[in-house]
Amino acid sequence: MDYISANWDAVKPEGAGDDIKIAYISWPTAYGQGAYTDETLAYAESLGIEIVANELVEPAPTADTTTAILNAQAAGANVIYTNSLAFGPASILNGMGALGLRDSFLFGANNWAMDISIYAFVSDPTLVEGMIAPFPYLFWSDEDNTGVQFAAEQFAANERQPAERGVGYLLTFAGVDLAVRAIELAIDNVGYDNLTGADVQAALIELGAIDVLDGVMRVDFSNDSRSPHEAQLRQVQGGQFVLLQDWTATPDLRPADNFSGN
Repeated sequence: MDYISANWDAVKPEGAGDDIKIAYISWPTAYGQGAYTDETLAYAESLGIEIVANELVEPAPTADTTTAILNAQAAGANVIYTNSLAFGPASILNGMGALGLRDSFLFGANNWAMDISIYAFVSDPTLVEGMIAPFPYLFWSDEDNTGVQFAAEQFAANERQPAERGVGYLLTFAGVDLAVRAIELAIDNVGYDNLTGADVQAALIELGAIDVLDGVMRVDFSNDSRSPHEAQLRQVQGGQFVLLQDWTATPDLRPADNFSGN
C-alpha cells in the first residue's frame, strides 16, 4: 500500500482515477484472512486508501472466482489483493482472464504467491504479468549473491529439475544456515549436554538482526518477533521477478489483541 500510494500514477490500471480502492479476495481460512485486520484497515485509511470489499473464494485450484471479481468491480475496486499462494492467486488471475478484466486491476499478493508454483495453475502465463508482492528474501536471479550461488551449485550437483527452482528450495539452505548458527551459539552458551529447544530459541533472539546465508534472508528475532522487519517489492515482468523497491522497513500490523509473542 505504501508503494502504490507513492507511485499510483505509474502503476494504476488504465482508466483508474486518483483514488486507490482495494478489493481483498482470499481464502476463508486463518491464513487467507491473515492480512485483513483492524490494523491493516487503519493503515490503509491513514494512506487515503479504501478497502471496498472482502470477498471469499474456495481454497481449491478449480475455484470459481468470477463472482468475487465482479463484486470487486461493482464496488469500484481498481486493485485486487490476495493473501493466498500457488493456486490461490492463480484462481483469481484465471477468473480475471475469463472475464476479460485482467487489465482492469492492479494485482498484488503476499510473498508466497510470487513463486514459480503459480505458473502450474494459471491458464495463461501472461496473466501473472504485473503482479506485485513483497519479497523478504533473494531469488535465483540474484546471481551475484554468494548464498544464491551456493544454492545453485547444490541444485546442479543434485541434478534437480527446473520445476524445483522455486523459493522453497532456496530458502531451505537459508533455514539450515540459520539453524546451524543458532545451535552453535546455544551450545557455546550452555554446552551440548544441556542443550534444549528453549536454549536454541534464546540463541535466535540473541543473534538479533542478521543476514542469513550471506543475505538470502534478513531476520531479527529480538523483541519476541518472528516477522520480517524488512522486505523488497518485486513485480512479475517478462516472467521474471523484477525488483521494484529495495529493502525497506515494514510496519508491524499484527493484531494487538491476540499477539502472544510466539
